[in-house]
Amino acid sequence: MDELEGIDVSSLEPESEWDVFGKAGLVSLVGSGPSKNGYEFFITVDSIPELNGVHVVFGEVIQGMDVVYRINNATIHEMEPIDPVIITKSGLL
Repeated sequence: MDELEGIDVSSLEPESEWDVFGKAGLVSLVGSGPSKNGYEFFITVDSIPELNGVHVVFGEVIQGMDVVYRINNATIHEMEPIDPVIITKSGLL
């Protein structure tokens, strides 16, 4: 199996004043700071205009928002889901 190359996100800039966070299903990145090389992605489940100009949208869920909502509604304790959340058969990117 070939290795997948990582995405170089160092050159991505936050979106401008456009209403890019105006709906559910947008995929975005949040970094842990300059030169930290730590990133996590998140998927919006609602309109979040406060994020406009702060984060970069780089994708959109085109199928399976019901799964996103189920993950979002998982019961958590101390910032961890009580039951494991495991994504399988996600397809090829």
